[in-house]
Amino acid sequence: MLQDLFTDYLKTQMKPVVAQKLASALRASGLENEAAALDSYFTPTAEPSCILRGSPWSDHICWTGLDVPGSAKPGDLWFVGAGTFYERRDS
Repeated sequence: MLQDLFTDYLKTQMKPVVAQKLASALRASGLENEAAALDSYFTPTAEPSCILRGSPWSDHICWTGLDVPGSAKPGDLWFVGAGTFYERRDS
């Protein structure tokens, strides 16, 4: 099911309604951080990000959006919406 939803998400060019379905399925599968990042990507806020929990990146920020986060710290992640995460490793 997740594979089909992810395929639909990419085929529809990341439409928010499909992203919401995918986020719900991720959450139901126990992938809370991934669901939170996807939700955050499609929720317009001044600080587009979510705090990661229960992972090697616990208590780091997962920045979301198309712009490189200027205030990211080492260990923070940047999620660009298509299922790709980048980790900031420099200091």
